[in-house]
Amino acid sequence: MAVGEQAVRPCRSRLRFVTRFGAPEAIALAVALIAASVGWKSGVDRVGIDFYQQPWAVPAAQRLAPEADVWDPAARRRMAKVLNDQVDARKLHVAPPERQRRAARSTHHGREAALAVVGTPFFFATLAPFAGIDYEQDARRYYRVIFGLFGLGVGLLAWLAGLSLSAGLMLYAGLVVWFEPLVSEFRVWNVNCILLTLLAVAAALLRARKVALAGALLALGVCFKPMLLPIPVVLAFCWLATSRFRDVWRLAVGGTGGAVFAVLVGIAWARSWGAWQSFAHGLDITGPAYASSLGNFAIGRWLLDNTGAMHTGFISAALLVLVSAALFLRRLALRRAGPADAVGARSDSVDDLVILGLGVLVMTLLSPLIWLHYFVLLCVPIVACLAPGRPSEPTPAVFGRLALGVFVLLLFSWWGPLYDIAKGFGAAK
Repeated sequence: MAVGEQAVRPCRSRLRFVTRFGAPEAIALAVALIAASVGWKSGVDRVGIDFYQQPWAVPAAQRLAPEADVWDPAARRRMAKVLNDQVDARKLHVAPPERQRRAARSTHHGREAALAVVGTPFFFATLAPFAGIDYEQDARRYYRVIFGLFGLGVGLLAWLAGLSLSAGLMLYAGLVVWFEPLVSEFRVWNVNCILLTLLAVAAALLRARKVALAGALLALGVCFKPMLLPIPVVLAFCWLATSRFRDVWRLAVGGTGGAVFAVLVGIAWARSWGAWQSFAHGLDITGPAYASSLGNFAIGRWLLDNTGAMHTGFISAALLVLVSAALFLRRLALRRAGPADAVGARSDSVDDLVILGLGVLVMTLLSPLIWLHYFVLLCVPIVACLAPGRPSEPTPAVFGRLALGVFVLLLFSWWGPLYDIAKGFGAAK
């Protein structure tokens, strides 16, 4: 290659990038930055109640007065007393930090109060670095992390789905301002933005054919938040239905390695071999504190409150069978349309994103606890629905899933008014 050609090629690549980043992309970027500013302000001054009562309070109490078993009810009461003393002006002789005082009064105020400890050992081990000695500083640092991770997760999902740069930026802008589950997440500072990014990175690893690494990452996610368990199960089930047996084996191997690592890290944090057993024994999400009337949107919990039993297993199983059959038939059609290896390589990455989205839907059906901010994970199926159509995909199917994605976006963007109307209708009825 001539020297002149070497000099021209970088110039051409930069010119191609500048040309691709035209007026629509510039406008979309400006809108996204404005939306990000609005979304940031909506949560930056909040107490961060969910961040305080789980990721911060438990490690902080452990640092001040170590407990052998943080899931033990008596230990939870002692930890609450330790944290109450931290914001007691009579004992401090100075005004306590305002944000920490408000968070403590909201979670474990009173003589018989107990600290809510529902996280896994790996959950606390992972987030322990955010639990320092200054709640104000730790809270702001954590909020910056979850806010940035949401943008990273949505951007990665949009790229995997094949959305254009302008479409991805506009999608981010709409979500960060109007998507009610995300607005709720920024109010309470939960971990759903972390989980969303984890699923997006897992999808990217699947796109790169790093199935074992994706399995390890999903296993870490399950050990971090057990409600994610249906997602790798759905992935394996759909792969079995489409004869991707080698990928199932790699997923299992990677998942086993990730689970073993997470279990050992959790044990090391708790300094107890029985930490996971204590977590399992102390977990109770069927009590009155998680009733549907208090904002638990889980279908299973609603059925439990109104019929005395959960019936979500049949619904999820039927959904799995239908989608697996559809994927199997589509794969057969693609094999007939061209060489199996080439067609499979082109279709698998998109199918995996769809399957991960299906796993999120099954998770919402099976989980007995779904607060509004848990629906942040619905960004995975929403982006999968908004993916551009492929030549092999029938036009009605393209319009159908695009309509479904837009419908879910609008539903959760107007969730507050619609939920109030539904509650009023139910009360009147």
